Amino acid sequence: MNGYNLRAFDLDNERRFANEVSCEFHISIETEDIDNKDIPQGSVFPVMTGYSFDMTVEQHVAGFTTSNDKYSNAGDFHDNLSHTLALEKFAGKGPIDSQGSEVCYGSFYTESLSFKADNKKVITSTLKFQGTGELHVGNHASRTSALSDNSEA
Repeated sequence: MNGYNLRAFDLDNERRFANEVSCEFHISIETEDIDNKDIPQGSVFPVMTGYSFDMTVEQHVAGFTTSNDKYSNAGDFHDNLSHTLALEKFAGKGPIDSQGSEVCYGSFYTESLSFKADNKKVITSTLKFQGTGELHVGNHASRTSALSDNSEA
């Protein structure tokens, strides 16, 4: 899942990633065909048996330090801690839009961090996160938006 207005967002610190180039979010669903004597002959029903999710964020690196108050850098995630990240819908480039809303969010661990400089001038970092636990759809409980419904029945 990717798009021009979708960006990674660090919910723990309420910061987006500095100089983000791209963000990819993948969800894999595992299914198994169920067949037993109570199912009509010739019918097969796929049942979800599990799922996994991950996120990859590429950003131009201005330095190898941790972030400032407004943005997250690759150095902020070079650890083995759990981070709450969201796929956030922003109005576009520029400052953070207060009307932004999460498409989904969850807990992630840093799987890998790599750097490359193809032209030896611009350094690009690639952060790969592995999701753990439940993936939530909509806004984080601490935030509200007109684009999603936080009420639970």
